[in-house]
Amino acid sequence: LAEDSDLEIALKTYLLKTLGNKALDILLNNELLYMQLDLPGDAGVDLKRNFAKDRSPQERKIILAALSKRNAELHSGIKNLMLAVKSKDTGLYLTSLTVAASVCSLRLKKIDNKKLRNLAFNIRRAMMGKLEAEEDPRLVFQYTVLIVHAQMSTGLLHLPLKMTPMLLALFKDKVTPDAITAMKRAYELIENLGDDIKEGKAADSGGGEEENAMEGKLKKLRQKAKQFGIKESTIETLLNEDMDDDDLEDITEEDLIDDMGIPESQAKLVVAAISGEGPDESKSQKVEVEEAEDEKARLRKELSELVPTLKGMGKNPKD
Repeated sequence: LAEDSDLEIALKTYLLKTLGNKALDILLNNELLYMQLDLPGDAGVDLKRNFAKDRSPQERKIILAALSKRNAELHSGIKNLMLAVKSKDTGLYLTSLTVAASVCSLRLKKIDNKKLRNLAFNIRRAMMGKLEAEEDPRLVFQYTVLIVHAQMSTGLLHLPLKMTPMLLALFKDKVTPDAITAMKRAYELIENLGDDIKEGKAADSGGGEEENAMEGKLKKLRQKAKQFGIKESTIETLLNEDMDDDDLEDITEEDLIDDMGIPESQAKLVVAAISGEGPDESKSQKVEVEEAEDEKARLRKELSELVPTLKGMGKNPKD
C-alpha cells in the first residue's frame, strides 16, 4: 500500500480498533486471572476458557488500578499499550505490545513464512467456500473483493464492508475493466439500497413464516407509518392486541384509546392512515411512494443479477 494513503490510514485504524483491542484484553484477562480479581460482570465466567473476553473502558480502568498496586513496571507496560491502541501508529503499538507481553511474562511467537503462507491459503479457500454458499449481496461483494485482492497480492486483508471498495483502486491494470465496473456498480447498488436489501431478500425468499405473518397483519399500516408519524410502539400495541389491517377498517379512535390505551394523538393518526383521509395523504404522495418502491425493486433486481458475476470472479480470480 502507498505510504500515508487513505487506505493505509483506514486499515491501520481498523486493525488497532479490532485486533489491537483484542490483544490488549487478552493481556488484561491474563493478569486478572493471576490476581484472582473478580469484576462485577464476570459472575459465572470461566476466564481460563474465555481469556479473550472483551473488556469495557471502565473494566480496563479497574484492572489497571489494581496493577498499579501490584507492580509499577507492569502497570506502565499495560498503560502504554492502552495509549498505543488509541493511536494510528501500528509501529508504536507493536513495540508497546512486545514490552507489555514481556512484563506479563508472555512470549510473542513469530510465525515463519511457510506457516504464514499456508494460513493465508487456508483462509482464502475457506472464504471461497463461504462465497459460493452466500446469498446476501453485501457479503458476496465483500468476499469477492477480498479474494481477488488476496490472489493478486502476497498478503491477506480483512476489512469491513464500508472499507472494501477502497481496494478497487488497487485492481487497475490487474483485473479486466469489466470486472472493476461490475464491482463498483454492485457497491453503488448496495449503498443506494441500504437496509432495503434485507426487505427485498425477505420478500423474494419468503422469510420466516412467523415474521412474515406478524408483519403481514399490519402491512398497510406499516407502509404508511412513517408518512403519518405513527410510532413503532403504537404498531407493537396493535400487534399485541392481535389486530390486522382488516380489523382496523372498522375501528374508531375511542376503541384505540379506551380499549388499547393508545394515546389520542396516535389514535387519530392510525384512523387517518387506514381511511386515507389524513392531511398528509395525497395522490402525488401516493405516486411518489409507489415510484420509490418500484425503483427499489429495480435496483434489487439489478443487484441480484450481478451476484452470479461476482461469485464467478471470486471462484476464478485469475480470470
